[in-house]
Amino acid sequence: YGVQMDIPDLRSVVATEEGLGEDAYVGCAVTGTETADEKVMQLATKHFNAVTLGNELKLDCMLGYNNASSKDVEFTYVNKNTFKACDEDDENAMKVPVLNYKNAEERLDMFLKWNEENPDKQIKVRGHVLVWHSQAPGWFFKKDYAGLFQDNTGAPELKTSDGVTEDKENGTYAEDATKEEMDRRQEWYIKTMLEHFTAPGSKYENLFYGWDVVNEAVSDNSGTYRNAKENSRWWNIYKDQSFITNAFVYANKYAPKSLKLYYNDYNETVATKVKGIVKLLEDVKATKGARIDGCGMQAHYGIDNPTMGQVEAAVRAYSAVVDEVMLTELDVKASSEYDGTKATRVAEYTKQAYFYKNLYDTLVKLDKEEGINVSGIVVWGTVDKYSWLNDSNNVGGAANGGAQCPLLFDSNYQAKPAYWAFVDADKLEPYIQNVFVVESADGSFDNANTYSFGNDKVTCEFSPIWDAKKLTVKALVKGKLADTDKVTLYYFDGETKKAEVAAKDMKAVEGGYEAVLTLDGAYAVGEAKLDVVVSVGEDKVAFNDVKLTQEESDQYYANANFRPFAEITKGTVKIDGEVDDAWKDAVTVPLTINLGSNVTAEAKLLWDEDNLYVKADVVDPVLNKDSANAYEQDSVEVFIDENNHKSDSYEEDDKQYRINYENTQSFSGDKCVADNVKSFAVVPKDGKGYSIEAAFKWTDIKAAEGSLIGLELQVNDADESGKRIGTLSWYDKSGMGWSAPSVFGTAKLVGEAKKADNKVDEKKTDSKTTVETKSVDGPKVGTKVEDKKFNYVVTKAGTTDGKTVGEVAVVASKNKKAKAVTVSASVTIDGVKYNVTEIKAKAFYANKKLTKVTIGKNVKKIGSKAFAKCTSLKSVNCKSNKLTTIGGSAFAGDKKLRTFKMKSNKKLKSVGKKAFKGVSKKCKFYVPKKLKKAYKKTLKKGGFKGKIK
Repeated sequence: YGVQMDIPDLRSVVATEEGLGEDAYVGCAVTGTETADEKVMQLATKHFNAVTLGNELKLDCMLGYNNASSKDVEFTYVNKNTFKACDEDDENAMKVPVLNYKNAEERLDMFLKWNEENPDKQIKVRGHVLVWHSQAPGWFFKKDYAGLFQDNTGAPELKTSDGVTEDKENGTYAEDATKEEMDRRQEWYIKTMLEHFTAPGSKYENLFYGWDVVNEAVSDNSGTYRNAKENSRWWNIYKDQSFITNAFVYANKYAPKSLKLYYNDYNETVATKVKGIVKLLEDVKATKGARIDGCGMQAHYGIDNPTMGQVEAAVRAYSAVVDEVMLTELDVKASSEYDGTKATRVAEYTKQAYFYKNLYDTLVKLDKEEGINVSGIVVWGTVDKYSWLNDSNNVGGAANGGAQCPLLFDSNYQAKPAYWAFVDADKLEPYIQNVFVVESADGSFDNANTYSFGNDKVTCEFSPIWDAKKLTVKALVKGKLADTDKVTLYYFDGETKKAEVAAKDMKAVEGGYEAVLTLDGAYAVGEAKLDVVVSVGEDKVAFNDVKLTQEESDQYYANANFRPFAEITKGTVKIDGEVDDAWKDAVTVPLTINLGSNVTAEAKLLWDEDNLYVKADVVDPVLNKDSANAYEQDSVEVFIDENNHKSDSYEEDDKQYRINYENTQSFSGDKCVADNVKSFAVVPKDGKGYSIEAAFKWTDIKAAEGSLIGLELQVNDADESGKRIGTLSWYDKSGMGWSAPSVFGTAKLVGEAKKADNKVDEKKTDSKTTVETKSVDGPKVGTKVEDKKFNYVVTKAGTTDGKTVGEVAVVASKNKKAKAVTVSASVTIDGVKYNVTEIKAKAFYANKKLTKVTIGKNVKKIGSKAFAKCTSLKSVNCKSNKLTTIGGSAFAGDKKLRTFKMKSNKKLKSVGKKAFKGVSKKCKFYVPKKLKKAYKKTLKKGGFKGKIK
């Protein structure tokens, strides 16, 4: 693939009056590897007017990457006052390392040459970075640059106190330099770097537009300055922020006035860190002799975060202190659904493009306001294959090594939809929106989310709710309608369903016409797809699929996210680890949103006028608290939004409490403090889990019946190494509760529980007594239950007397290495019998040891990707005569599948797209003889290419 030279230059769109202004910098980061790639350089010079060298101007590179020891470093001597060369025996002599400019100059010379040959298309450089706690060899901070041992990352080892760190190489202790010595070294280094690259007479004097003076000096945890415990050797020596303010004094002293000086940081949209960064900017501005021109927002973002409201709030906060704001390291981390395959690529690229579009639109809007100057955007790389996010890392914008596609150009150097998001957003595919369908047991729409769409002729607002038996959408249509006009609900969960109401059957209400659309069925917490269309004459207007292909395909339906709604019973308990009677009356809240964890959990909630009470029971085979990061330890988190504002960033009433299995507490939020929580933790003797009981004080509301609060519950799961491998949550799938209360669910405070009728009817006959006890209801719909083999979710509640047989769906296998599995016709759990009627999406996904599957007689539906990528699967025996649906990609990638036996005498109603993609032509599908022809047609739609027997 070649670079597309016939598409618009990115700089020609962004650096305009319609964009961020004609003087805006549109940059990319490049490293040594990338500059050796001719196509990367073609992209860089075509699309960008600025570059940032990813590593070549950092301290470790200037010191020849001698991270482990100074023994191979060349040293010289300078006068500690003037920094001019002097003899070693001079009374003011100061020993300094000889800087190695080679790597940097090789890259800078490329851009110098380009500028000489292309005077009308200049490229400027951002210097990155002068003072940083990372990529700074530990020996640079030692007396006489002692040869301190370090690992390959150059990570500091701050194991002892009093300024002393063990020198493993020499078996001695290397003493820290003094604060005064580091002042001299810092000024010498800043002077030497700036004079070499930017002073009059330097061949690079006109190449640089700015320099990051200090990088990442604010703590993620506290929102104050990063200290020694967070790997800052600078702070370890100074014990205060003077090394930061000094750096800006020295930079101002030696830099030309035309060179912009920046502070740069990540997680810069998180409210607590915004406050810390603003404090740093203010401290620098207040320092005599210091100059700071701008704040660099690194912008290592995720595809679901931050919100544009958070971005806007951060830009405004920084603009109130400094003259300009720039996005300096922009990339977008992929969603958990993206696995790098073609099957997930289109959806990921589209979603990513709209994130970039919304971000760019937000920045352009802000830049037009008085007092705000968004001076540019730097993308952290050129093509996806070279992105730093492809490797596991735990630095700002950390990645886990999963598939990534964070940039504007793909690994074949081709423009992605993300590029068109800047250049021509009309070229993008329809955006797949998220619709949150809230549980409503009583059929009320009081707590439903409302969505709207329309054109100049007609508009529609709709609110979706669900309960165990149906999905209901209330639509308010505004406009002139004829009797034959209608509103249609489309729904897809493996098969397409629809409901519609004609205008003549709608109810006239204030402001328009009301239609209530209902789809019967078993619904539970999970994901599906839906769309709403209003038809007026020959015209149609849709909520999501603006191409109006709803009848042919579900490709552009919105994501339907079924979410729970909690009612919290009034009651008071003592926090002591004992199970008070009041807990028995509390409703069980299942945690079902699993993002990579190996735990199961459920919680109970109570409230009174003083506290919100939470009891969480977690089943976890491995307990670990080794990580220094509290969020990576095995723990329970409770998120509370007392006024239920669901804001984009934390307000005073918002709280994030975290309690680990040893009852260690940690906090986030202005009023989220130890005085406002009492907790108790219990670990059973077998060590296979833990229970947390806690009381959280109300701080901002007067709790009363009917009050609505924002709520989220989350379990963090650590593995043996101390790394968090995943989370289990009640409501939110984005994992952004720590940053944005807008992702919390909603809970209602209700009255005391009605006491159960436990009367015993004693009928005496002679000396015998017959005791009749009332049946007990089993777990409600949506509750997570389990047996020895599988995890399930209840889709129909049952009773212990067997009069009502419940229904469950298989969610996941407990044994990922099982070679053969049987999904039983029915199971009995805690005295309640359930028919197993469904195998959920991804239930056995990528179980690579699985060779044989037997499916019980009650299964009606196999979800999308249920058995996908089971690469050893050879045979499936479906004993159900009720199976009607096989979801999309259900068996995709099962290349060894050879036999599929189908007992059903009913015709399959739906086989999803690519259900059998990748299954060998040698596979034989056995069906009832009389249905062979019908099955052949249906299976073909699902990509089956084998033989029908």
